[in-house]
Amino acid sequence: MSNLYNQIDALCKQNNTNITKICNELDLSRSSLSELKSGRTRNLSSESKKKIAMYFNIDMEYLDKEITDVPCPLCGLDYAPSERGEIQKHNIHHQLWKNAVKKFGFCWNWQYRENAKARARNLLNDSTINLSSAQKAECYEVIFKALFSRSLEANGYSLDCISFCDYVATLLSNKKNTPDEQSEEYHILVEKYGIRKGNLSGTYFITDNFTAESQEELLDKYNSVDPEILEKHNGDLDAAYEEQRRIDEQEARKQARIIVNTHNVSENPFKDEPSNISNVIPAENLHMIPVFASVSAGFGAYASDEILEYIPTVLTNPYEANITLGIKVTGNSMYPKIEDGDTIVVRKQESVDSGSIAVILLDGEEGLVKKVKYGDDWIDLISINPEYPVKHFEGSEVQRLRVVGLVRQVIKMV
Repeated sequence: MSNLYNQIDALCKQNNTNITKICNELDLSRSSLSELKSGRTRNLSSESKKKIAMYFNIDMEYLDKEITDVPCPLCGLDYAPSERGEIQKHNIHHQLWKNAVKKFGFCWNWQYRENAKARARNLLNDSTINLSSAQKAECYEVIFKALFSRSLEANGYSLDCISFCDYVATLLSNKKNTPDEQSEEYHILVEKYGIRKGNLSGTYFITDNFTAESQEELLDKYNSVDPEILEKHNGDLDAAYEEQRRIDEQEARKQARIIVNTHNVSENPFKDEPSNISNVIPAENLHMIPVFASVSAGFGAYASDEILEYIPTVLTNPYEANITLGIKVTGNSMYPKIEDGDTIVVRKQESVDSGSIAVILLDGEEGLVKKVKYGDDWIDLISINPEYPVKHFEGSEVQRLRVVGLVRQVIKMV
């Protein structure tokens, strides 16, 4: 696949369109793009490239720019693909960007928008080119799209951001990066977009409902998906999550049948009795989570992959069902809050607030349940039981620790 095809494809995706559509709109030969995709040809005619460049409001030279994996040719994020944390960061950023493109119809990465904005301004400032008022208005629309994309990115691609039409109407009202209000192009834009009072900081819009919730939601989904499934779907987190959810549901039903058969009990021993549990707990909030063999709350035990049983747990957020598990605790270092034999309900996550009780892996093997306290370059793992000393890690020793989950609930053994 040629670099030119990849560049055109990336431009299409940033404008919520595809190769077939632009071929039809620009009267380009679809076969010439197919040849380009297959690698049998490596370039297009100058006339075709000019049409494509004008369609996407960029210089022709931009089409010839080498496209690489980093920064991402679509969302534009610069990251280190060799580090898992950076891959996760990119996948979440990319999914947020993709959601924004789907809602707003476009979202240009920084390379694309800077090229398009510079080209539009050059056309407006070039005294040798006699642009009509309509053409000048089109140039301003390109600038507005670049500024809107930048503002979307600055707001973490929040879907609560105002629409592009409202954004332009607000710019026209605030007279930010707009033509002179006495000019014909200004009146063309006002007739198309109107005037709207809005809350802008320069050319950035302000919304009170940013991305904290959506980013946390995407992080939960990312952590619940097997990396191989995510790779199978080419990084499409929504598709991978749906497949993972189906697999987990099938596994949960399988394990439930095994437990029923092993203990020789009816799947519903109270089936002849009317149930009022749905009046107390909505069925959609009740989930079966796996309980794993012990991770030590004291010393010396190791994490185990063996599922002991499934237990019902109330989770109001369906995304949490796939990232919540139970762990049987051994040891009394967290007594009296967590005792030997208790089950802790853990939400899988890679960081917790200072003062939280977390599940920690030490040297990638030893599993500990401790209260975590952070400093600038140190971490203390604190036992509630005063008989157990604080485990202090400082400087490079901090790298020996990895948070794997937050303790959300303790189920006492009876």
